[in-house]
Amino acid sequence: MVFIEQLELENFKSFKRARIVFPERIVAITGPNGSGKSNILDAITFVLGERAKALRADRIAGLVRKGADTARVTMILRKGNERIKISREIKKNGTSVYRVNGSVKKAYEVDILLSELGIRAGSYSIVSQGDITEIVEMSPHQRVRLLEEISGVEEYERRKLDALRELEEVDRMVSEREAVLRERKMELDRAERELKKLKELEELNERKNRLIKTVLLKRRDELLKKKEGLRFSIENNLDERIEKVKKLLEMEEKELEDLEKCIEEDKSRELRIRLESMKAELRRIELEISLKEEKASRIKKDIPEEIESDPSFLGTVSDLIKPMEGYELAFHAAIGGRVNDVVIDTYESAIRIVDKLKGRKVRIRIIPLDSIRVRQREEDPEIGLGWLSSYLIYDKKLEKLVHLLLGDYVLVEDIKEVQKDKIGRFRYVSLDGEIIFQDGTFMIDRRDYQSEYKAEKELKELIERKENLRKDISELEEKVEKEEKKDILSALKKKREEVRRLRDEYSSLLAERQRIAREMERISEERGILEAELKEVEKKLQELYGYEPAESDDPERELNAIEMRIREIGQVNPNAEIEYRERLSRYESLLRDLEDVKKKRDEVRAAIKKIDEEREKVLSSSFNTLRKAFDEKIREIMGGSGNIRLVEADGRMSLIIEVELPGKKQVPIDSLSGGEKSLVALSFILAAQEVRPSSIYLFDEADFMLDGNNCIKFAEAMKKLSEKAQVIIITLKKETLNEMSSIVGVTRKGDESKVVAVSLQEVS
Repeated sequence: MVFIEQLELENFKSFKRARIVFPERIVAITGPNGSGKSNILDAITFVLGERAKALRADRIAGLVRKGADTARVTMILRKGNERIKISREIKKNGTSVYRVNGSVKKAYEVDILLSELGIRAGSYSIVSQGDITEIVEMSPHQRVRLLEEISGVEEYERRKLDALRELEEVDRMVSEREAVLRERKMELDRAERELKKLKELEELNERKNRLIKTVLLKRRDELLKKKEGLRFSIENNLDERIEKVKKLLEMEEKELEDLEKCIEEDKSRELRIRLESMKAELRRIELEISLKEEKASRIKKDIPEEIESDPSFLGTVSDLIKPMEGYELAFHAAIGGRVNDVVIDTYESAIRIVDKLKGRKVRIRIIPLDSIRVRQREEDPEIGLGWLSSYLIYDKKLEKLVHLLLGDYVLVEDIKEVQKDKIGRFRYVSLDGEIIFQDGTFMIDRRDYQSEYKAEKELKELIERKENLRKDISELEEKVEKEEKKDILSALKKKREEVRRLRDEYSSLLAERQRIAREMERISEERGILEAELKEVEKKLQELYGYEPAESDDPERELNAIEMRIREIGQVNPNAEIEYRERLSRYESLLRDLEDVKKKRDEVRAAIKKIDEEREKVLSSSFNTLRKAFDEKIREIMGGSGNIRLVEADGRMSLIIEVELPGKKQVPIDSLSGGEKSLVALSFILAAQEVRPSSIYLFDEADFMLDGNNCIKFAEAMKKLSEKAQVIIITLKKETLNEMSSIVGVTRKGDESKVVAVSLQEVS
């Protein structure tokens, strides 16, 4: 058993210095009203940790005696042979210090120590007159709170409140995480769609490359066959024939010259001289024409008869579109290999021509005017001389053709005008034949197109002169024939015919050799084009190393469909897979976190349920103990019987206190007299001690409302309680004091309370 052995007060409230020695069992403290006897109870509860308000002080500084800076209360507890010294010191500034056996302790450490010793400052171990009055005046509904206090369910309420706060926090965390999870799910879905696009694009590109390889292999075979088919047989003895005809011609010309010398001077001589001069000029022109034809052939290829004879044929690009003077290099650099493209009227004509050329080994691009599709220019160039098409000469109906071939070329004086940031929007061509393509590559083409155009122009003029000269020669020959003598003229005529024949044969052989040379040049050029394309095909095949050719009924059509789908997909995120995995990881982590929080919420809910169950269990157990103890205390103190009931009405619980006194029927506490009510309330409080026993009980004028007989009953109840714990009673009642074996008196002199000895005779 633990009890207070000694209490020392220094400058605490009305006490300057006091020392009280308590007996082990029961003691009464008495003194006049205002003497400060209740301050002793305050001193005890002060050490037990009560705050200023519970100690009847407005603020903590009010516990310090007037004129002092510090108040201290020291309590010595006895447990068997062990003494425990607990002190609490407080300054006027409100700072408080606890010491246990001289060592400074925190308030919670003192609480733990007192709890281990079975001492508590609540649950009716400290009873004041106000507690009695409060129980008497309480409504049945309010008395339910008494049961909760007696049961000590405040701890469960506190735990439940903490758990509810925790549940609220966990609910908030769940809501926050669910909101974030929804957002992360949308992000994950977007990332998944991006990943699907990336995967689809990878699969499409894989299939595309395989199809390209299939198409390239097919194209390579076609090119090899075309290259193999580019053969040209040349007559082995052509040069011998030319040399033979040349010698024969020289001999015949010498004979003709001798024969002409034999002709007498006559009127026809001047005409013959003039005629021979004209023929010599004709030969010179024919030779020059053959040379010009060779040079002009470089810019204009032979067009098959099937095309030239078609009524839809309009000409080649070089025939229909001409550069203005000074812009030839720019035009030919830009037009490139399309200078000999064939232009026709309609799409149907193109189909007809293609059908005609089946089986022919030719390479020709055909442009039907009515099927040309061109994009409109979205903006004008900001640099240079404007569009190249503005410097060309062509018929208005060829506008779309020009736009198709050269519509996106911007003409600049010098290629250095094009800044790096302008690349990609247009193609640029300089006056010197330099090109920058939209992919940033350069090309230079400075071939002498002006001389070729000049040769073509001169060729036309020479052909015209040749025809006119032939006409003049024919007319002059008729005149000469009339003037010459018949016999000489006949021989001369035959010789001249032979010479003419040989000359024609010689010219024909020379023309054949030139034709063969042109054909060889064409074959060489076409072979070069084929070899260049073969080289490009081989390069692309090398780039596709590792890809297997695709099996497809129509690889080109499938390839076009795949490329269209790739364009539909558009740009994709190359890091989509990494980002998807990262977002998936974050989503799964957040999902796990949410599950953990939900699990925590379930645990908190389970804890609340368990707290409620434990609370109800404790409350029920306490109620049963309290009801039994209340009946016992009524029997001990009042000689009757007591009962307490819990009743629910209108959703509210009420605690009904009923007693049955000797010779009377059972009635509620509200039907009793004032003294009876006080004894019933006291019995209820003493019964509460059975629910939560304490080692020490303090009663502050709890018998104030009792008469003499009832005070004796109260004193007897206190003595019986002292068999189990230390009981300290503050009272003014003589009947109560007469029953006490030990009394401490308190008196007041001026503003100071003092402890004095009191004998039982003085009380009597």
